[in-house]
Amino acid sequence: MQQIVCSRSFSKRVESLDELRESVASYTVRAAEKLGAEQQVCKMLSVSLRTDLFNPTEPIYSYSAVPPLATPTNDSNQLINVATRLLRAIWRPGYRYAKAGVMLSELSRQGQGLAGLFSTPEEARREQLMQTIDQINERQHGRVFIAAQGIQQEWSMKRRYLSPGYTTRWNEIPLAWTLR
Repeated sequence: MQQIVCSRSFSKRVESLDELRESVASYTVRAAEKLGAEQQVCKMLSVSLRTDLFNPTEPIYSYSAVPPLATPTNDSNQLINVATRLLRAIWRPGYRYAKAGVMLSELSRQGQGLAGLFSTPEEARREQLMQTIDQINERQHGRVFIAAQGIQQEWSMKRRYLSPGYTTRWNEIPLAWTLR
């Protein structure tokens, strides 16, 4: 079974529903980008939340929700709407959340099945919009984003100690200079 998962630990504990909504929206968009790049759609979306499981001084909470989608899609806006509804259903006040995640499953090729045969003009416009956003973001990642993802994103992972990607990124290969 193929799945696309986007899940991260937060840089700080998150208590507010608004910050959780931003993070889940960001993870949903990232998973939808991967889905679109593979020319696929998903039939299931899962949202998960958890507190720090290793801190005995705080209450533990871990939950996820998985409803099937009405029609297979890779549309970020539709997926964000479903993910936000799921988040509201599983969020509980009073907890300090350490991690959230989104999983897309039941993947299939885009355009297969009955949904592709009976698409409306509105769906075609939305698909064209998502393709345009994806094309812009291929050249400059994150240039165009959905407002639900938030602007500040104070919950996002801190990467100041991230190891260099010498083996995976051309721009991080060290240069050796010789003086003559």
